[in-house]
Amino acid sequence: MITINWEKYLDFDAQLPPPGMREVIFVKGTPYEMGRQYGEQTKDMIKRNFCLVLGDALKNYTQEQIIDRVTLLSNDIAKKAPEIHEWYKGIADGSGMTYGEIALINIQLWVSIPYLMCSTIAATDEATADGKTIAGVNGDVTYNMSGYGVTLVAFPDEGNAFVTLPQLAGQMGSNFAMNEKGLIVTFDGGESELAEDTSFGFADFISAEVYAVSKCDTSKEAEELIKSLGVAGGWIYLFADKDKDLRILEHTSRCDVTRLSGQYGERNYIHAANHFVDEEMRKSSIDVEINKDSYTRYDTEEKLLSELYGRLDLDNMMDILASHDWWDGEKWNKEQWGVQESNFTPEMHAPDFRTGTRCFGIVEDAVAFILHGTTDRAVSFIPGSQGKYAKVPVKHTPDEVLYGFEEDAVIAAWQAAERLAKTGTMSKEKIDILDQAREHIFAGKNYLAKLNIYNTFDNEEARKHYGYAASEFSYAYVISQTV
Repeated sequence: MITINWEKYLDFDAQLPPPGMREVIFVKGTPYEMGRQYGEQTKDMIKRNFCLVLGDALKNYTQEQIIDRVTLLSNDIAKKAPEIHEWYKGIADGSGMTYGEIALINIQLWVSIPYLMCSTIAATDEATADGKTIAGVNGDVTYNMSGYGVTLVAFPDEGNAFVTLPQLAGQMGSNFAMNEKGLIVTFDGGESELAEDTSFGFADFISAEVYAVSKCDTSKEAEELIKSLGVAGGWIYLFADKDKDLRILEHTSRCDVTRLSGQYGERNYIHAANHFVDEEMRKSSIDVEINKDSYTRYDTEEKLLSELYGRLDLDNMMDILASHDWWDGEKWNKEQWGVQESNFTPEMHAPDFRTGTRCFGIVEDAVAFILHGTTDRAVSFIPGSQGKYAKVPVKHTPDEVLYGFEEDAVIAAWQAAERLAKTGTMSKEKIDILDQAREHIFAGKNYLAKLNIYNTFDNEEARKHYGYAASEFSYAYVISQTV
């Protein structure tokens, strides 16, 4: 029986802002064990996020309707993806909450916020400067969908190690996940205009993505797994893998269509906003003018991808999704700040709907880059966000991942010092910032020393210290880039 405590968690600190940089959490074991570890380490944020989701849900449903909806959708998840069901149970036990409360957080869009935007792009082979495969996505959200989250690095007993980043702690992830084989899966909100497009189905489209990277090695395998779940509603999934297979699944409860790079004029790249491109899927589309922001973002991304063909690298692909300009088919519209026009640009920056996260991965290197907030710090939802990416090596073992964090932090601080030296001016402000980075490096090394000892007698405490050390190295890496 689903239990939800309606008044139990209202003692959370309403004055506490979200973190300016994401904590890194390591989890390892069975799905239940990983969920329990995650829930225990983020329990305070999870309780806050539960209140947020519940408060929104109560605007649309009665308490009885919420119970019925969560029960129905949770039963379907337990049947189709028992591993996700076990994750939920673990998160609940670790955080001291009920299964129903964790399920409610994870099916947020089905009980509170009825839409999702976002943009996703990928390029490979001759389109990129070095032939590598690069894929990324913007997470376009409201204030109530972002901020109080973490970076989750998981090492399942069975399947692939992976990284994802719950927008809200307690959720399974966000619209980006990447595994140790280099497989990347992202998603955008799609369309669902026909009645049959929103038939009952698998509700947690986020966990579907995470489930796919944990189980699959290739784009096609991941696509087939997600299709087999029968995800409810209209969504657009992008897949990229080590075989340079770029594909997009345009999905509703009614229909699935696979879109491959090259079918619509692309050359070794592919992308999506929030409208369907395939003719069959267009039957589910809303009026172009109503969905104009999606078409302008798509056209802008197409223009930039095609103009940079052959020269696309990580930096300029990041810049594409950070653009505050948009292409109208004839000319560029620069730095648009109208309430509606702010939604036309890849880095959305409208008053209450903006890019909350941006993630990229390089498939061949199995490395992810996670931006908390936006590149433009002035419009970021997140107080104190730095406008710079964290770098996450996605490897098979916790040691490989942690030592990757450490090496990247040390090099980033050294490169920051080099930049300062070459300017010929050592301002106190810049030195103070660099000192912050170095302090985080020492903190990381101190946690690493403890973890090496804990590894001899306390596996659980050692696992936590992997996250503590990785977090400090990640903070140092992010801060160093601001010098």
